[in-house]
Amino acid sequence: MGSHHLSSPSFMLLLLKMNHYNLKDTAKRKRRIRLISLLFLGALAVSSAGCQRTPTEDPRLISLKEDAIAAYKGKDRKGALEKFQQILSEYPNEGECLAYVGRCQRDLGRGELAEATFSKALQIDPHNAHAHLGLGILLYDNEKYRQAADRLKLAIENDPELAEAYRFQGLSYLRLKQMRDSFAHFTKAVEISPDDSVARNNLAAIYMVDKEYDKAIEHLEAALRTSPDYANAISNLAVCYYRKGMFEEAAAGYEKLVPLTPESASVFYALGTAYRDAGHFEKAAQAFETVLRLAPDAENAEDVRAAIDKFRKRVEEEASNQAE
Repeated sequence: MGSHHLSSPSFMLLLLKMNHYNLKDTAKRKRRIRLISLLFLGALAVSSAGCQRTPTEDPRLISLKEDAIAAYKGKDRKGALEKFQQILSEYPNEGECLAYVGRCQRDLGRGELAEATFSKALQIDPHNAHAHLGLGILLYDNEKYRQAADRLKLAIENDPELAEAYRFQGLSYLRLKQMRDSFAHFTKAVEISPDDSVARNNLAAIYMVDKEYDKAIEHLEAALRTSPDYANAISNLAVCYYRKGMFEEAAAGYEKLVPLTPESASVFYALGTAYRDAGHFEKAAQAFETVLRLAPDAENAEDVRAAIDKFRKRVEEEASNQAE
């Protein structure tokens, strides 16, 4: 696009010629100047034509991409894939759409096909941040964390505002036990995208390791305002409350988790433990009974049965005291 601007060889040649004209005849000078002016305006017209809207500025393309991205964010991977492929039938070199096709393929379990799609996108544009991100995620999925970190670094270099790249970079560093780097990247992801509930949950998890539960709670509550049914954030928030001795709040958190993970014995065990420490022994016994129903052969099954007996006795004692 810039090659047609005023530094084009043809226009520079006009300037050189004009500088070397030595016209004594005024009329002839005027005719030549007028000719040069017309040629100059023609050069500007060519320059303007070269600056016309690029495909990525095409309103129709923008609308189609917004629709496809909305489908992707709505977790309709098959629908999103079809929409992006339709866009590529009209705009075959649209790199961001190619990268999203790869993301859809990855999410649908077509890892090898996704890798080929990301590679194709990078052949078209080596600076395609979304394609670098996609390859980084694939490497992370395959537990190649160092390679993932290197690839995600390229994504960030090519698009410093790509929040998801910082989030996966944070995860990669977490796996590599580079906690400071992990924390920095999760923090940057949240800074760029305050509604990134996954990044906030991961940042909270690091605060929890450092026993900074108030800061963790702040991020988890923010994550749940964006994603109220985010099970990991609900669980982490309940853990924070429990470790702060806020057993009623912890029990309420696990209660919210039960409908999301109805077959999880560990959730019912945590719920029963919170009930116990909050003094709700009948509810604790019921929760532990569910643990035995879901995991009758668990290693701690005998301990759970013994705990149920203790809870029942406490319930009886409380009833007896109230009767007196």
